[in-house]
Amino acid sequence: MNQNCCKKGLTGEVKRLAIASLLSLVIGLNAGHNSTAAIVRLSPNIQPVQVKSNFNLPACRTEAKPYWVNNITNFTALDSTEKIFTFVEQMPVFPGGEVAQGKFIKMNLRYPVEAMKAGVTGLVVAQFVVNKKGKIHDITIVKSVSPELNGEVIRIIRLMPDFEPALQSGKPVSFRYTLPVRFSLSSSDLSDVPLDTLKSRIFSQAENPPQFPGGESALQDFMRKKLSYPKEAKRSKIEGLVVVQFLVDTNGKLFYPKVTKSVNPVLDAEAMRLVKSLPPFTPARQNNQPVVFRYTLPVRFDR
Repeated sequence: MNQNCCKKGLTGEVKRLAIASLLSLVIGLNAGHNSTAAIVRLSPNIQPVQVKSNFNLPACRTEAKPYWVNNITNFTALDSTEKIFTFVEQMPVFPGGEVAQGKFIKMNLRYPVEAMKAGVTGLVVAQFVVNKKGKIHDITIVKSVSPELNGEVIRIIRLMPDFEPALQSGKPVSFRYTLPVRFSLSSSDLSDVPLDTLKSRIFSQAENPPQFPGGESALQDFMRKKLSYPKEAKRSKIEGLVVVQFLVDTNGKLFYPKVTKSVNPVLDAEAMRLVKSLPPFTPARQNNQPVVFRYTLPVRFDR
C-alpha cells in the first residue's frame, strides 16, 4: 500500500479529531432575584449563545467539555456481540447539533443541593454507548467526585433524546461517547440563596405541604391557562407525563427546578417554562414551623 496515500487519508481524520478535541461547553448560571442568564460556548469559532429566562435560581457554574477517546478499556456494551467503535468517520450527533445539546444541558442540569451545601466540586467523567439506532446504553462513571454529582450527571444523560448514530463507511455503528462535566462553585455563587435554604433539612413530607395561592384547584387552573402544547410535539404526536421537582423555601420561593421524568426535550422545556412562571407558594410547615420542601409537579401533555 502507498504510505503517502495512507498519510494523506489520515490527515483529514487527524484534523477533524483535533477540531473535535477543541469542542468545549461552558455554562454559567448567574442568577439574581429577577432573572437567570446562561452563556453557552461551544468552540472558539462559534459565537456564544445567551439564553435568558425569568426564575429565581441560585447561581452556580457548570462546565462540560464533550470529547471522544479511543483508548478506554473495560467497557461492557448492552450487546456483547456488537462492535463498539471509538474512532469513526462521523461522530454521534445530538438532535439539533452542538448548540441544541448545550441548551439541553443548561435547561436540565442542576447543582445538587446537598453537594452545594457541602461545597463539593470537581470533574465527573461519564461514559455511555450510543448504539447504531442512536439510543443511549451502558452509562458508567469513569471518574467520580461524589454520589450526588455522579447521580446528577447520570440523570442528565438518561434524559437525553436519541442521537443520530455514528457512521463508519456510510453505515450506522455503536460508539463509545465520553462526557466530562465539571461542577464548580464560589462563595459569590451562593449570595442569592437564602441562608436557611442552604442550612435547612429538606422535607419531602410535612404536616402542611406547600400550597399554591388559592389551593390545588387554583394551581390546576393556572396550569391549564399557562401550559402551551408545543406545535412541534403535536405534529409529531408526542405526548406523555413530564415530572418536575423543585424546592419551596421557608419564604415560599421556588428554587432548583429539574425534570425527574422526561418525555421529550420539547415537552420537558415547556414543563420547565411553566414551573418557572409559578408564583411563590405558601411554605410548608412542620411542628408549626416553616420548612424547606421538595415539591413534585406532574405535567401531562395529551393531544
